[in-house]
Amino acid sequence: MKNAKHTPGPWEVDQIDQSTIQIKAAGVIVAEVCSGSTFTRLSDEQQANVRLIAAAPELLSALQQAIAWMDGERTAIDACRFHSS
Repeated sequence: MKNAKHTPGPWEVDQIDQSTIQIKAAGVIVAEVCSGSTFTRLSDEQQANVRLIAAAPELLSALQQAIAWMDGERTAIDACRFHSS
């Protein structure tokens, strides 16, 4: 993904109040998760979503590394098959 258009990481979690959490990169808001009411806390599911969103750049990097590794393994396997024929 050399031409990725997403905001580069790291992304950080900033709890604004009990009902709102923002995910930021270099102080710029990337995403915001709200409970829907100023007086309602975020649910466990919403808090888990915040953690997942904030981890997106790291998850993308891990996926890119896994793909590169698999491509390298595939190349090595193909080379072995070619030489054993």
